[in-house]
Amino acid sequence: YALMGTHELANHVVMSSQHANVILLENHGILCLAKSLLSAFERVEVLEAAAKMTIVSRLMGNSKHLNREQLNQIDKMMLDLD
Repeated sequence: YALMGTHELANHVVMSSQHANVILLENHGILCLAKSLLSAFERVEVLEAAAKMTIVSRLMGNSKHLNREQLNQIDKMMLDLD
């Protein structure tokens, strides 16, 4: 966490954006980076759906984590959307 409008928060965003195009900012919300507004909006929708599925699966007691290969496949798919 960093206070809004601070250089610290800006630095967190810069560092995170080098490794991801969707960033969860603690107590601030989300930031989606893309080549177009439509692509950024699609990423927001994907994040929202994933969050809902995560909550439901945890409530049901049977959540399973993705392995590194599965995560890499998702990353590649998301890059192809650009």
